[in-house]
This record gives sequence, structure tokens and C-alpha cells, in this order.
Amino acid sequence: MIQVLARHVRQVETAVQKGAIASSVAPRFQAIALLAREERNRIKADTEIGESRRSNELKRLDGIATILAQTAARNPALFELLADEVPISDQARSVRREMLEQAGETPVEEEKPAAAEPDPTQLRRVEPDSVVAAQLSRPFL
Repeated sequence: MIQVLARHVRQVETAVQKGAIASSVAPRFQAIALLAREERNRIKADTEIGESRRSNELKRLDGIATILAQTAARNPALFELLADEVPISDQARSVRREMLEQAGETPVEEEKPAAAEPDPTQLRRVEPDSVVAAQLSRPFL
């Protein structure tokens, strides 16, 4: 997985250096950041690998994170994609899926959050002006 991440992070870095920021760079950048986080968490949680291998893989992931940070410094718009609360775009999901397939892993389909149904009582209603005036005249009732 780390080899795939390294290859893609170099492609993004090269595109940003050349100034050829295409619409495909941002989703790829976001997908790399997501997969790097997941890989770091997986490596830290894995108890079956040795300590030397763990430290070696974490060092390689730190290198990928460094390249991501340097790339984002060249194009500050990419910093916004690193935040946890940023929604993952559909393009980033597809790039992430492709990267997982290239690494030989089976992509786990994430559930998209279901759109909340509007509450029937909150639907827009027409109220006569007299009702609004009466409500405004007695604000504490």
C-alpha cells in the first residue's frame, strides 16, 4: 500500500510543481491523505508485525505526509482538504478505490449518509398575516 501511496503522492507533487493544477489533483490529494491516515492507524494497531518493521513503515508514511505538507504549502487551497470535517468528494472516493485495487486490497464500500427526511411538521406552511401579528403581539406565550 505504501508503494502505491508514494507513487501517487509524487504524481501530485509533480503536477503542483509544474503549476498544472487540474481538477483531478485535489481529489487525488484528498484520497492520498485519507489512505495515509488509515494506513498509519492500521500499522499502529497491528500487533503481529515486529517493532523494526513497524518503525520502518511509519517512517515511510512520515515521508509521504511530509511530501503532502510541502505540496499543500505550494498550493494553499489543498490545506482545506486535510481537515477531518471536510466531506469526501465522489471523485476522491473513486480515486481511493482505484488506489486500494492497485495495492491488491479489496475496497470496503463506505455507507453514504442518508439524507434526512424533513419533518412533516416543519414543512413550509402559509400563515395568515393576522396569525403572525397575533404571535408578535404576545411573544412570551
